[in-house]
Amino acid sequence: MLKKYDRKHERINLFRVVGITFHGYRRHIYQVQDLSLTGMFIIGQLEYPLGTSCSITLAERCSGQVIIMKFKGKIARHNQKGLAVKFTEMALKQYELLQTVLLYGCSDPLAMGQEFAKGYPFEISEHQHKIACNF
Repeated sequence: MLKKYDRKHERINLFRVVGITFHGYRRHIYQVQDLSLTGMFIIGQLEYPLGTSCSITLAERCSGQVIIMKFKGKIARHNQKGLAVKFTEMALKQYELLQTVLLYGCSDPLAMGQEFAKGYPFEISEHQHKIACNF
């Protein structure tokens, strides 16, 4: 189901478990509430300040296979239910997988595809094949 708030990007409900690591060693397992092109909302009380960097691992089942997606992000906001993480970096392949998950999870794939076509909100680094997100 597509949700739209006063945000730049559409969100899909995505109730999946996500691994989130802070400072390279502290790993937490929480549930994702929703996902967009630029970030996700994670349910749970994590006591890290806004702007704290993290690494996120999300597993998605597709055609009987498990696809692992990895992103880097920063805590963008907190509320009593959880926290929002804004993506800051991902590999190009991860971005393509993210687009696929969003397309399959939304109720209006055409509208979601048009969102992708508005332009890339990131820079692609050819050296490491990573995307630096500039949202």
